[in-house]
Amino acid sequence: MTADIELLKRLARIPSVSADAAANDRVADELRSWLDGHGVFTAFERGPDGRKILYAATGPGKVQDFLFNAHTDVVPAPPAMFEPVERDGWLCGRGCGDCKGNVVLVARLLAELNGRASAGAVFSSDEETDGSTAEAMVAKGYGAKRLVLVMDSQPYSLCIAEKGHVCFTLVARGRAGHSSRPWECDNALERLLDAWAKVRAALPREATAEDFWHETLVPTVLSAGDVPNRVPGEARLTLNLRYVEPGGADEWERRLGDLTGLEVLRGKNSAPVSADGSAPVVAALREHLRRAWPGRPVPLVRMNGATDARAFAKLGVPLVISSVEKRGDHAADEGVRIASIDEVGDALRDFILEARA
Repeated sequence: MTADIELLKRLARIPSVSADAAANDRVADELRSWLDGHGVFTAFERGPDGRKILYAATGPGKVQDFLFNAHTDVVPAPPAMFEPVERDGWLCGRGCGDCKGNVVLVARLLAELNGRASAGAVFSSDEETDGSTAEAMVAKGYGAKRLVLVMDSQPYSLCIAEKGHVCFTLVARGRAGHSSRPWECDNALERLLDAWAKVRAALPREATAEDFWHETLVPTVLSAGDVPNRVPGEARLTLNLRYVEPGGADEWERRLGDLTGLEVLRGKNSAPVSADGSAPVVAALREHLRRAWPGRPVPLVRMNGATDARAFAKLGVPLVISSVEKRGDHAADEGVRIASIDEVGDALRDFILEARA
């Protein structure tokens, strides 16, 4: 059996933006229908907002030997990006790479392993926002005995660590007034810009593609004023923190308050993930992949981004993050190399069958 590219096209045509529970439910229904048609056990749970969370497995039971995860939700895009296009061996469109190519890979794996091995999958649907659906499934008792494989990273490698992240919003307040009489005002935007200058001076070194495993703090949203001839009385700046060490979010919350003297609002925290790359099952998987892909070193890597590994790390079993070959996550050229779905899927299927004993 090979990956069903028509299934991937159908899933990609559904604009399952994270906040749209109904669209993600449609993806879950479509995927469940395909899995049921291939004899795979399926069940629905409900997320905190009532949305469907699809679980599928090679047999009944919340805990299998191996647990896969891939997410169905996507970031927003123009409508045209939800019509996938095949081009030079790639399927391009929103969600094809992040992460529906991996969704189809996992579905295909369960179909091929059905009745031959113990494997399950959680298809989460809000990974791009707060990851509450994956957290809900862990809380409901879904897990693995031997290994969790989160399919949402780099191809032909095994990721064993990802940064934590959290958003902070600096709030500056002043006194609004007419911009022609600034002496009557207390400009909140000026206060905010002065505060950011202090924060920027205290930042760690710049991150590069070669040197990124340290804290980064990036301004992402600026809000101030509503008309050009009025001094704003309030201004807000959102900062996205990516951090390596546990407790990094608490430390930066204190630092931001001390540096700026402004009110600091904190969003939901996603803790860093650090897995044991030397665990026997991980080492065995790595060695198998090296044999399956001659010439590829299959490195152990770390990543800046966050995945639903943040939820499954709580299970306390070995965990790795990997992926099909994809490009342009969240960008206009997003896509998945079609052949990689079978290349990665074949290798993972054969590893699990080899590891049954």
